[in-house]
Amino acid sequence: NMSDAETKKKVVKYKKYQQGDVVMFKVDDESFEKNMNNTSTGDGIVHYIWLDDDDYLDWTPGATETSTKVHTISFWTKLTETPPAASGVVASAGNDEDNYDRIIQSSAGTLTISLVDGGSTAGQIETTDFWRDPTAWYHFVINRDTDVLPYQWSVFINGELYTNWQGYSSSPGASESAFGQDGEKQTWGRRTYGGQEWQGYLSEVILLDGTARPPSDFGTENSDGLWIP
Repeated sequence: NMSDAETKKKVVKYKKYQQGDVVMFKVDDESFEKNMNNTSTGDGIVHYIWLDDDDYLDWTPGATETSTKVHTISFWTKLTETPPAASGVVASAGNDEDNYDRIIQSSAGTLTISLVDGGSTAGQIETTDFWRDPTAWYHFVINRDTDVLPYQWSVFINGELYTNWQGYSSSPGASESAFGQDGEKQTWGRRTYGGQEWQGYLSEVILLDGTARPPSDFGTENSDGLWIP
């Protein structure tokens, strides 16, 4: 097993890949590889990276997006700081603090999806349940689709549609998302413009522009009933 120090040294050696509308962050094959199938969890996670507060991933799309209101974000994560001392941004998109999207792990252990437009929150949903198990890998598929009611967002956690949202949740309406937009910075591990650093493991991060896909495109249930990649 790698020590935390060894892991932190190697996490900076990542690569960004784009294949059509699919964007993925992958660890350099020579920099970090560990087979989780050899552990007692048998969760199938083979390649992953560790972000520790000051670590983050940046990428800015350089091609015209298919849609500013329809996308899929899929990622596997182990939330190591559970709950964190302060809310941390797992992923964000946008070039300034008046117009951006965020996926947030709150200090309570909930997950929040938020879109800010013109300096005001245009839409936001937050789970009622907490995600606090530091030993578990969670798979999140977050879709935005204007045809989905009532909030336009649909979220699948380990293959299951999540519906237990906080009462204050609201739809972003006609506001455009920065996720996948041409020229808009995409960041994992903090806000795009800095701050709200996050700590945890990430694997198989995928952004699909212009389509909302089911979790079965990214995972499956094994013979033991466990959700795996």
